[in-house]
Amino acid sequence: MIGLLVGLLLLSWVFGRTRGLLGGLVGGFLGTLVLIGMTSAASNGELAAIYSPAQLLSAAFVMAAAAAVLALVAPYATGFASLGWGVGALLAATAARRTGQAMYILPLAVHIAAAATVVCLAKWRAAAS
Repeated sequence: MIGLLVGLLLLSWVFGRTRGLLGGLVGGFLGTLVLIGMTSAASNGELAAIYSPAQLLSAAFVMAAAAAVLALVAPYATGFASLGWGVGALLAATAARRTGQAMYILPLAVHIAAAATVVCLAKWRAAAS
């Protein structure tokens, strides 16, 4: 973590005012946590203990709505966090197939699509500002 902060300070010094760097760093950190959590839950076969397929499917819509609103306010942080969410859902879907949890592939595919939509919204909002 200290290395990331030193790198952030160096980039700020080299490039002057860097737009969205801190938001991208925070979003990347949160996205990495989501990626690790989703992947490990699917790899260990714990999806059934945590969610039913319907609960996982409905969580995608709630998360997408909240992330879409956040993308309008903090596009860099939300974009990187959603990127981690989408990659985590993709890796979880491949792990779910290997661990015999095939009923979770469709809800995870909805998570992938929702995350991709939020990334596109955040990208559009960052370009507009």
